[in-house]
Amino acid sequence: FLVTMVLNQISLEFSRTPLHAMVKSPQFVRDLDWIDHAWPQEKRSQGDYPVVQYYCLTSTAGCYTDFHVDFGGTSVWYHVLCGEKKFVLIRPTRENLVVYEDWLCRSNQAALFLPDLVETKGDILTVSLKEGQTLVIPTGWIHAVYTPVDSLVFGGNFLHSLDISLQLEIHYLETRARVPNRFRFPHFLPLQFYAGGMFLSKLQSSAFLSQRELEGLEDLITALEGWWKLKADETFVIAANDAARQNRCQSVEEMLTLLKMERTKRLLKKDAAPSPERPKLRLKLAPAESKPNVTLSLPPDTGNFANESVCFQQSPPWNAKPAENSIRLKLSPPRETTASAAIGTEMGDSSPNTERRLNLSSSPRDSPKPSGKIRLKMSSKSADPSTSSNFRIVLPATARPAVAKPKRKSLQREGLDEFIPANVDDDDWEPEVPKKKKKSKGGSFSNSRPQAKGGAPRSKSNKPTSSRQRLMSRFR
Repeated sequence: FLVTMVLNQISLEFSRTPLHAMVKSPQFVRDLDWIDHAWPQEKRSQGDYPVVQYYCLTSTAGCYTDFHVDFGGTSVWYHVLCGEKKFVLIRPTRENLVVYEDWLCRSNQAALFLPDLVETKGDILTVSLKEGQTLVIPTGWIHAVYTPVDSLVFGGNFLHSLDISLQLEIHYLETRARVPNRFRFPHFLPLQFYAGGMFLSKLQSSAFLSQRELEGLEDLITALEGWWKLKADETFVIAANDAARQNRCQSVEEMLTLLKMERTKRLLKKDAAPSPERPKLRLKLAPAESKPNVTLSLPPDTGNFANESVCFQQSPPWNAKPAENSIRLKLSPPRETTASAAIGTEMGDSSPNTERRLNLSSSPRDSPKPSGKIRLKMSSKSADPSTSSNFRIVLPATARPAVAKPKRKSLQREGLDEFIPANVDDDDWEPEVPKKKKKSKGGSFSNSRPQAKGGAPRSKSNKPTSSRQRLMSRFR
């Protein structure tokens, strides 16, 4: 019998080979990888670190890798040097992870196609990766890979600070499913303690941490406290003590306590910080093709000008320079609360200095000053009315002429013990207009009134001017 075998090599790590000098992971991967930033450099120089950063995958046509989640919840980068890869991915929602864990623990999982068990079909994606393309699979995504042609692929796994909670959830799932250690992330627990020490150093140095990192850090602290209480593995105990010494802590408990305190301070500082200013949105209208006419129509409540309109014409182009052809509308700030307006037009003709004003106020000259002034200034050297269109400006109904309020008559006291009542008829009594102060010869102001013979103040004429005054003169 002739037996044919299809080989699919997917676990060749070449970090310690000369090939490593010719392959580099994406820059953002190197910026996030905990192995590069949290693992001690002394141990890495000795070759003691998780060797999962660079893999070479050589697959012949027809190879298939069934659905799985990369160990420890790591994210993955794939680059197809030659050939092609086809991926089927399932979003790592809580429901889908429960379905995956149930499928993983079944004895007949090879006979079941996992996407058939997923209820939300919108969570299933397909990606075809061609030669020269790179794909990054985020944390926890369930995926299967098919190789339609012979392919050579470079890739790697990395843990980072942006999906701490999901990374821990995948680790717990692997523990419950009893995944063998040879298929799990190497030195996973020691790397978690080194990451905790890295976070403490960043918090104490006021380095930037995103809200997503601070939220995931809470789950990491809880996991570290639980693992430290158990102390089931000697390797992570050594790593935990080493991380505490690097942060000048006497014990692991002190390091975890400081980590919680610094995280709480950072959260309070973020809450107390003022929200950034919203950017201002500015809209700039594109110029029209032609310059329109401007027609000013007044509302019917504007007195004698109810049926009149003023039309200003301006020749194109619309986007001409302001010095040649322009219309400017200027609204001066209100001075007093009144409903009057003045409109002035300056025409750029033979008499450019002339100014015509249309006053909408029907109040007399001594009325209050207008509240606002709309001035339309127009200059045109060569205006052609035939090449213009209509544009209309309508004043609001509130632009009504101001009516001067009559002044209240003030009643004058004529040296009596009581005020003259306000309901006295004009025939019986008329108030005297107060005299202005006259300047005396010596430079001082005199406010004296003409005196009667008996010394009592009298009016300008000696005779009483009203019946009431004649009556009161008898008592004097």
